[in-house]
Amino acid sequence: MACFLSVMLHAQDTEYRVFLNALYEKFNVDHISADSLSKLLISDSVIVLDTRSESEYLVSHIQGARWMDFDTFELAKMHDIPKSSRIITYCSVGYRSSVIAERLTTLGYHKVQNLFGGIFEWVNQAYPVFREETETADVHPYNGFWGKWLQRGNKVYNPKK
Repeated sequence: MACFLSVMLHAQDTEYRVFLNALYEKFNVDHISADSLSKLLISDSVIVLDTRSESEYLVSHIQGARWMDFDTFELAKMHDIPKSSRIITYCSVGYRSSVIAERLTTLGYHKVQNLFGGIFEWVNQAYPVFREETETADVHPYNGFWGKWLQRGNKVYNPKK
């Protein structure tokens, strides 16, 4: 039974990676893995931008991430971030954050990368997420279609305030 479960998880992981590669192919954006980002957060100065909606961000986010809503993004919100900064963007799976990463690059930010697989991949790889300053297992799955890629954590669709 354990062998069967391992095969099924590997098949889903492969399907997810194929899906992500197809999703990203229209963007001209560099990606960073969850493992590389986790190391970068410990050893380097980096700005992490969460480009999901406020309700998604409030459920949980990568520790230290700055909320930068995809729907209301504007350059003025970046006024305090030097163009020489290393910036990592993420959303649920990486589509919205790829759009923002590409925009930042065209606006003169040259060290921009997108988190491959977004917060779902981060959580699937067992990295922590936080609600305010407290670690949590809760993750907003965006909706049922996208949420199928979230294999770990508690799916919270309608957070309580």
